[in-house]
Amino acid sequence: SGGGAGGQTATVTTGNATNVGARGATLPASFDNIPTNPDPTAAFFRYGTDPSSLTSEIYDNNTLLNTASGSFSATLSGLSENTTYYYQAVMTLADGSDVKGAVCSFKTASASTTVNRAYLDCYEIPSVSVNSYSSDTETYGDTKYHAYGTSNSMQRVVTHTFAYNGTKRNYSMLYDGNKRAALWVAFAMNTGSYPWLVERTDDWEYDPAINSLWQPELYSGYAESSTYDRGHQVAAHDRETTTNQVKQTTYFSNMTPQLGGFNGGVWSSLEMDIQKIGNATSGRDTLYVVTGPIFGSGYGTTNDKKGRACAVPTHYYKCIMMVSFSASGVAQSAKGAAYLLKHESGAARQEVTIDYIQSLTGFDFFANVPQSLQTAAENETHPTSDFPQKSF
Repeated sequence: SGGGAGGQTATVTTGNATNVGARGATLPASFDNIPTNPDPTAAFFRYGTDPSSLTSEIYDNNTLLNTASGSFSATLSGLSENTTYYYQAVMTLADGSDVKGAVCSFKTASASTTVNRAYLDCYEIPSVSVNSYSSDTETYGDTKYHAYGTSNSMQRVVTHTFAYNGTKRNYSMLYDGNKRAALWVAFAMNTGSYPWLVERTDDWEYDPAINSLWQPELYSGYAESSTYDRGHQVAAHDRETTTNQVKQTTYFSNMTPQLGGFNGGVWSSLEMDIQKIGNATSGRDTLYVVTGPIFGSGYGTTNDKKGRACAVPTHYYKCIMMVSFSASGVAQSAKGAAYLLKHESGAARQEVTIDYIQSLTGFDFFANVPQSLQTAAENETHPTSDFPQKSF
């Protein structure tokens, strides 16, 4: 506690955790009699697995700190299953002192011991080996994540799903906590399953399936915001069937630092061309897309607003494969293409093969497409104009 408004004692009350799952929880708090002239500077939670050493912090950047009384909250993600966590609500006053609530605790649930590979067997997913599985609902109500552990303790595979005529996968990714970036993001486009019905939103938020400490904090962009944009890997305009589906594209895990001239230039142009192809799908034709960064020799870093380093890609790629199916759902034909872009303003797209991008990244793309169709499609080069396109 500390000096408060009107001479009363300033208080912060730590609330009971809600939405506790295997990998995350929501932490609430309230405050009263907080002096507001000048305003407090921060509202956050300290947390950890040792009540005497709460070394991790997560901030609420959306709360207005110019009122004497109110509430704030934050959502933890990427936690360990079946583990007790301790947390404490804190407000920092303008004089630098902290007003602290009590230390409370919660225990995460146990994740499934059976790996549900249903979302990993889709045609857009690169070859991936996983060793654990968990899933949980997200804060948007009808959205859910499916998270998989890998042999690399700093990498996770995640699929996000949403509700539209049943449950549909939104996109999947392989996320790397060291680089604070997804190494690939994969999704499908089909106008029957994924029609364009809503507009883009900008609800920036941490990905609940991934440890928040692995992700950049990008509520207001990177520290060098005049240089780097929050560059979507799966574009918001790629996923405009429901508002909740679009919101999932603004998770920080889907962002990489992109030069403004690159993001608004060659990257945007390629995104729009691929959206036109996806919008032209008909019947059982489906466009499968994998996109990602390349961190070439000597790649640099920039920081988020908390001073955490984020790797800056030297190149980006997009691989696409159009697959046509029979009425009974058997894949009959496939057409592939890939595009390599140097990460610089004024860059041009380079038409290459999927095989070539595989040689640069080490990933085996479209691994679930029948080999009889996959091999030829991955050795083709095509401009986007070689595919059917439809204007919006």
